[in-house]
Amino acid sequence: MAPAQRCCGWLADVRRCGAWARGAVLYAVIDRHVRVAHGETRRGLLRVGAAYAALVGWLYQDAGDLGAASFWWGITQEIAMRSRDVNLVGYSLVNLA
Repeated sequence: MAPAQRCCGWLADVRRCGAWARGAVLYAVIDRHVRVAHGETRRGLLRVGAAYAALVGWLYQDAGDLGAASFWWGITQEIAMRSRDVNLVGYSLVNLA
């Protein structure tokens, strides 16, 4: 199984567990891997990072902290731009709307 696929499965587990880790801690792990990955692995990790940042944004929104939610949705948009995936960019813009 490719690293990006393992991360996607792991991210689904984190979602089911209620996002037990602080957003910045887990995002830093994903970002560190993105910086050294290449090709499809890097694109997959960027998708995972964007999905995670969006999830953290939703959790902050649910908690009533709109400032933190906006920050994480901005991270989602930044990652989407780095990925050059037009669908992911569109998704990130919808989150900011």
